[in-house]
Amino acid sequence: SPKTRKTMDELQKAKLFASKRAQAERNVKSHINDILSSLAKDITDASAGISLVSSETMFRDMLAARTKGVVEDATEKIDAYVKAYSKASITILGDKDTGATGRLLNSLLFGKTYKERNDFYMKCFLDDVVKIIIAGKRLKMRQKDIEKAVDAQYEDPYTNGIIDRAN
Repeated sequence: SPKTRKTMDELQKAKLFASKRAQAERNVKSHINDILSSLAKDITDASAGISLVSSETMFRDMLAARTKGVVEDATEKIDAYVKAYSKASITILGDKDTGATGRLLNSLLFGKTYKERNDFYMKCFLDDVVKIIIAGKRLKMRQKDIEKAVDAQYEDPYTNGIIDRAN
């Protein structure tokens, strides 16, 4: 019957939507992980010549000054991927982008815009990477071992990592 066919068409469209959304989500996550992994490596590389002999604050300040550009670049890349994938999801479904995606990303959700939340997440990520580096330096690890630790632990630095061992 026509009603059954319409229901089947809607079901097929819903399945396609779910499939495309899941694929887009995996793609975004993969791209963001690549960006964060590269950023963690850049920060670790920049820390190579900075000693912890003085204070942690001085170490953090010097590292922040050395990595400001790569941090800003990574943040911009993540913002661009999120915006691009958000707009692409509308196009894939055959809908027109009426500007709603941009308005949603710029609107206050849970008291902050997407950009404000992303900036906060990046600050936390950077703080975690720096904590791993400082822990490695406190443990007198070689730079190569600190790099391995950052690469292995930046996604979950507080579970069985060198931060625990250094404290």
